[in-house]
Amino acid sequence: MKIKKVTYRGGMIEKLSDKIKLDEIVLLGDEIPQNILDVIDETKIIEIGGVYGDDKVGVPILYDLLTIEFDNTIITIEAFNITIFLIKTNDAYIKRVFKVLAQFQRLMRKKT
Repeated sequence: MKIKKVTYRGGMIEKLSDKIKLDEIVLLGDEIPQNILDVIDETKIIEIGGVYGDDKVGVPILYDLLTIEFDNTIITIEAFNITIFLIKTNDAYIKRVFKVLAQFQRLMRKKT
């Protein structure tokens, strides 16, 4: 499936209402870097959209929101404290989510 658009918002927040204040990256079609396309394909992210983590683990909260728009479907991943959640669960799905979000976190750091 061809990816039309990718939107990522992420960072540290003190309270959930702050998530709208986080910077956002929007990438359209050909703007999407190859490493991002590769990790999306490798992790089969289309299979694991959903909400992950726990926003009550601590403050600040590491928040990630990723939306991937394909030709005929939209996948959304919302994650709260994904690193802590991965350590606690060691779950294969969480590892896949973490791997994708880590690429976007790196991309966000480069853009700021």
